[in-house]
Amino acid sequence: MAVNRHVIDTNYLGHDALAAFLCRSTENHAVIAEMTLVEVHKKAAAFQARQLLKILCRHPRQVIILRSTFDLYRDRGDSKGLVNRLIEPKQTGSFGEYCRTVIDVADDEHVDAHFALMEEQSRAGRRPASIGWQHPQPIPALCDDLRPW
Repeated sequence: MAVNRHVIDTNYLGHDALAAFLCRSTENHAVIAEMTLVEVHKKAAAFQARQLLKILCRHPRQVIILRSTFDLYRDRGDSKGLVNRLIEPKQTGSFGEYCRTVIDVADDEHVDAHFALMEEQSRAGRRPASIGWQHPQPIPALCDDLRPW
């Protein structure tokens, strides 16, 4: 079966069709631009992110995060290997950890601080250093089952 990759925007994140697409095959991947993640964290971040990322968090190994536009401007532009250079490996590889330590957990002061920071940076139009794939207190044991892309 062929690998299917579909670029997903905020309008499609919470849609049942996205869940169906990801459930159909583990070869199906949701490709997320960094700007989509910024939009998710822009307004009422704690609620929005949890609602919109719920489906993706059920399929973390099928999520591909793209590099930022800023990073792509600095790319050498060769066509050879372009698809792999578009992928942000650190955020893609740690998406499952982000779900387990930020999205799928109960509110606490660390999670609230994370969402407040992401919301502030998104509203200010500043590029978040990394959409926040780092929980204030990382849990290394949760990373054992992540596979690199």
